Amino acid sequence: MAWFRSFNIAALLVSDSQVLASLKSIGSSFDFLPRDYLPRRARNGQYHWGDITYRFRTGGGDDIELGSIGFPTEINGIFTRHDASDMLSLCSLAARYIRVSPTSGNGPALIITPLNNTSMEAYRNLEESYFDDTAYESQAFEGYYECQSVQYGPRFTVVNGGARQLDKAVYSTGTPIVVGVPGFIIPQGLPAQLFINALSNIRELSTDPTDAVTESSQGSYSGYAIYQYLWKGVTIHYYITKPSAEAIADMGHFLTTSAWFNDTSDPFIIVTQDSSAWIAGLSDEAGGWERVGAYLAAVMKQAAQPSARSVTRKSLFLYEPSQVPSYRYAIDRAYDYVHVAAAYWSLYQAKRAYPQVITKHSWGWYLDQAHLTIIRGMHPDVGYNQIGLMGKTAKTLIDNMRSRAVQWDHELVPFGGEMAWGSTGQEGVHYWTKYVVLGYVPAVPHRGWNGNARRYWDDICGGKLQRIERQIHHYGSALNALVLLSAFRSNPSDIYLLRAGYGGISGPISSIHQDGYVGASFHSWPDTLQWDGITGDYGPGFLGMVLGIGAYVVEDPTWGLLVFGGTNDTKGDLKTVQTTDPVLKRVFIGSLNLELEVDARFIEAVSFTNGCGNIEIQVSQNPSQPEADKIVLWAESGGGEWEVLGKGGRFLSFPVQRR
Repeated sequence: MAWFRSFNIAALLVSDSQVLASLKSIGSSFDFLPRDYLPRRARNGQYHWGDITYRFRTGGGDDIELGSIGFPTEINGIFTRHDASDMLSLCSLAARYIRVSPTSGNGPALIITPLNNTSMEAYRNLEESYFDDTAYESQAFEGYYECQSVQYGPRFTVVNGGARQLDKAVYSTGTPIVVGVPGFIIPQGLPAQLFINALSNIRELSTDPTDAVTESSQGSYSGYAIYQYLWKGVTIHYYITKPSAEAIADMGHFLTTSAWFNDTSDPFIIVTQDSSAWIAGLSDEAGGWERVGAYLAAVMKQAAQPSARSVTRKSLFLYEPSQVPSYRYAIDRAYDYVHVAAAYWSLYQAKRAYPQVITKHSWGWYLDQAHLTIIRGMHPDVGYNQIGLMGKTAKTLIDNMRSRAVQWDHELVPFGGEMAWGSTGQEGVHYWTKYVVLGYVPAVPHRGWNGNARRYWDDICGGKLQRIERQIHHYGSALNALVLLSAFRSNPSDIYLLRAGYGGISGPISSIHQDGYVGASFHSWPDTLQWDGITGDYGPGFLGMVLGIGAYVVEDPTWGLLVFGGTNDTKGDLKTVQTTDPVLKRVFIGSLNLELEVDARFIEAVSFTNGCGNIEIQVSQNPSQPEADKIVLWAESGGGEWEVLGKGGRFLSFPVQRR
């Protein structure tokens, strides 16, 4: 083997094959490639940087089709035989350019950009033989990818500033940078902004379908051209949904009607046997109405849009011990307790805000049930309850959570679960320890990858199409977005956190189909590109969206006033933000470091002036939802105390002023 060094990069080539074995930043021990596994990956049919594969077929004497020209992308993402601390220091992978970052999000990162006219597309898994010592294409080793190309070549650029500096590094290679506000999942009828930074002028904009959007130039900020939609030189992927409130209503209706089993003649051909037992309703979060895929989403919908008709639906959980006297029910998976506690919490929210919607119990009863479920999940006979999962009194709950925080404080990697890689658990760790990971949630101009938490094995457990594949907006996107958005509220100047977080928190809305059906995740392989055929474990993602989405108002030194989840009307110094997010219950104003939230009705608009201690909040009643006779308004600030003044009738206007 021979080392080659530039000013920033050290590369190791295998002498006989000339494939790339190691790639490091000068002065860093972190290896972007899995050199430690090279002895186990030297068999025929195993891919490395520098390999070229091709095939051709001929159709007689006519045209010859030449296909499958591409290059493999080998990245250090093998968890097989590594423990969690190894994963943090050794393994990575996040993906027109390829992003490689340590899972911690800190330290040197890497971008792989195209040379000349290389088209990095058709990103798919490469097929390799399976060997136990590496476990290719398993939950421990996702596998490697191929990018389709004709004239190609990759450029490696080390980014010593970590994930937040990736955009600058990409631009330094001549690759345009595109930033979308509020992201790339946009409800119908609402405006979206694009900030484009390119070395050449923008000559043409086009869309496909051609009538999907209208675009107009809005000037420029510091070298960024601002357009409403698309630049021809870069393909930017948007997902246009129904108006978000309508989409949520459709989902709730579908899950409590079309997806509701109410006929013993079984017109739905209910699944009773499946290789994944939970599909038949026998376990965990991936099953039908008996499990989180549907019931958690349907119940969490009540916290955002209560419906008396939907609340009356209830799932019939089979529990007949006399029928199976020797069977021992499993109670040992802590993550299952999370789903039940969240369902109780959502009913508590709905009952407290709209007492007429739920009549079975008091709101206190539902809150107690949520509390007791969490406490039971913390018992020693339950597994994984100390690994960052989402616990008679508030003190009991806090004490249980504190015991976990103390343990995490002594662990290099305080999150994880029963799988070698799972981006589940960060939200629980962050809220109690302020620990945040950026390495596996990118901010890129694509409706699927933007804010998409790295997940690749869940379809094996809960999908209709079962395979190892990078999933788009599985529930990890919205749950990890809770962490990023919380970290952003603590530091409103860090716009990167908001860009990545809002991309993830918007993911669940893109899963809702025209009829209200929801798929657990989107299949990213180029031969599929569609949502999965069953609801699977969609519910936790919808939970994350309800808990975290809102209107986020920020002042950026480059792009000016930005609103994620709303529109802005500025008249002089007065700024008025109309909310457009799916839930309409919270607004965060970065310049004031202030978050406002209501439990009932919805926030229609917020007006404020920077440097002034007064804010006007307009709270309105949705005529299609139950009437709320009282409202709780929270004002949470990192910049001093606030108080709420004033009362109103059907349409409420609250002055909020700094004390």
